[in-house]
Amino acid sequence: MHNSNSTALQAEAAYEAAVAARDQAMLNRAALRAIGYTKDTPNPPGGEIQRDKAGNPTGLLIARPNAMLLYAALAKVPKLPPEYQINSTRQFMREL
Repeated sequence: MHNSNSTALQAEAAYEAAVAARDQAMLNRAALRAIGYTKDTPNPPGGEIQRDKAGNPTGLLIARPNAMLLYAALAKVPKLPPEYQINSTRQFMREL
């Protein structure tokens, strides 16, 4: 199980953004609201919505064995303005 404190910090750091890597995606609160994920949202087939102790989505989505779940969720998230996309890409590349 993932550390919900770390997950919450990552979600806060990803201001109005979604980050995907292989079989996981991190969405912040704005993205979770945009796609309608709440405490009552069931786990999708083949995926898991990580939750905190109260059952609220933390923003971490896990898709196994197929990442299509993540792509479907990310397609619903509002797109960042081009200058934010460039900045996000630069920050991502620095982390590699």
